[in-house]
Amino acid sequence: MYKLSLLAVIAFLQIQEPNPKHELLQRKTYMAVHRAETLESVILRIYLETRTNIEFSSALLAPYRAKAADYKGASLGIILKEQLKDTPIKYRIRGNTLTLYAENNHPQND
Repeated sequence: MYKLSLLAVIAFLQIQEPNPKHELLQRKTYMAVHRAETLESVILRIYLETRTNIEFSSALLAPYRAKAADYKGASLGIILKEQLKDTPIKYRIRGNTLTLYAENNHPQND
C-alpha cells in the first residue's frame, strides 16, 4: 500500500507544470526573434545562448513559426511561455534537462 501511494505522488509531481522559479527557467538571455524564423530555430538559439539541455523532436517543432519579439534580459521561462503559446507544445524539466513534447503525448518516465 505504501509503495502504491509513493508511486502515485511521484507520478503526480512529474506531470505538473514546471515550477516557474526553477533555476533553468530563470536563465536570462538577449535575443531578437524574427517573424520568418521557425520555432526550431528559436529553440536551438536558446540552447546556444543559455547552454540549457533541451530535448525535442524536429518533427514536433517543424509546423510552427516563431513569434517576432525582442528579448532583452528575458528569462527562459518567459521566452518559452510566449513562443509556445497557441501551440500544443509543452515542456517539463527533469534534473537539468528541459524536454519539449506534444500536449497529448507526454514523455514517458525514464
